[in-house]
Amino acid sequence: MTWLHLTDLHRGMAPQRGLWANVEEQFFADLTKLHERHGTIDLILFTGDFVEKGSKAEYEKLNVTLSRLRDHLAKLGSNPSLLGVPGNHDLVRPKSAKAEVQVLADWESKPEVQAEFWHNTKSSYRKLINKAFANYTTWLETNPFKKLSTRPGLLPGDFAVVFEKQNITIGIVGLNSTFLQLTSGNFEGRLALGLEQLITVCGEDFADWFKKQRVNLLMTHQPPGWLTGEALNFLNGEIAPVGRFALHLFGHMHEGNLSNIATGGTTGRLYLQTRSLFGLDQWGDQKQRSHGYTVGSLSFNLGAETATLRLWPRTAQKHQAGHWHMVADPTFSLLQDDGTEGKLVRLNPRVPAAIKRLNHQTGKGDITTELFRVLILATDTDLGNARSAVVHYLTTALGVEALPGSGIDIPHRALPT
Repeated sequence: MTWLHLTDLHRGMAPQRGLWANVEEQFFADLTKLHERHGTIDLILFTGDFVEKGSKAEYEKLNVTLSRLRDHLAKLGSNPSLLGVPGNHDLVRPKSAKAEVQVLADWESKPEVQAEFWHNTKSSYRKLINKAFANYTTWLETNPFKKLSTRPGLLPGDFAVVFEKQNITIGIVGLNSTFLQLTSGNFEGRLALGLEQLITVCGEDFADWFKKQRVNLLMTHQPPGWLTGEALNFLNGEIAPVGRFALHLFGHMHEGNLSNIATGGTTGRLYLQTRSLFGLDQWGDQKQRSHGYTVGSLSFNLGAETATLRLWPRTAQKHQAGHWHMVADPTFSLLQDDGTEGKLVRLNPRVPAAIKRLNHQTGKGDITTELFRVLILATDTDLGNARSAVVHYLTTALGVEALPGSGIDIPHRALPT
């Protein structure tokens, strides 16, 4: 599976009017080059700040921009779906003097407000959030990319989806991490995520939902460090314990970063912060531009017990001739093909699915087991290794049970008569 990780486009930002055309040209040219190298793009994972102020007009402009991207990818042979989470610029910010805004700004010290927010769908706090993200919610249905069947969540932008590639199911969860960032100012260490968000999209038995998928990805807008201490502990302990997600993707900071944080002898958690597609930050009279994106892939290994995760981070640099051009991000350690070293990801065991067959006499669905026998013959001196590899694949990747000897019973899906 191959994806495009985009973040922080800020479409509608005033300075973009004269600058985006050249950035887009270089972006598309670089995409063409990477597409030739990596093949079809299956998904676009967009981690927020699609627009600048959350207005309807900005989302209309965004759709024009995304349509151009869709058409360019189509010419290359890709027809991806887009999955996104909202950022702190994707809402219409309410007035800071509003009572609910002031109360939510003091979230960490108000457990009674937290309880009301999570459990009362009619609370004034939830109504405030829904209204602020209303344009984003509408845009989700109108964006020009083909849609996947996502399960909507508690907050605007929350979702869960199962994507299948090569008979491997990939679970992707997106959570709105920005709902408390309703005004300007520094919100580092002040944001939150709630278990109710996860329960709504994955069900109360969410641990089983993740185990049913062979591998899982998590998307938020802000990095974990922007959560309150309590929320960060909750994220690590309840939402994303070690081993649940192969990768946590986010943006917000406009710079690229890849980190693997391991504590207590665990394998750790892998975090990817992708560079902004159009970042323009200003300190006094100084302006700093940041443009980039990341291509990622999961390559499923023989037997489908593991996958190899690799990333190709890109950044725009000023050419000595004066123009911007996309190159491999030199702030990462990269191999000769401009990608990161492969990280081995252990897949969840395949859960064998029961086979459904229609009983034409009763019209009721019965659960049946139909078997046919495959005999794989080989000697240890010629094709013994190949036979073992086939047996290994059938048992681990297809969920079949190997019987003693050379026969293997394989569930066979009955065809309609």
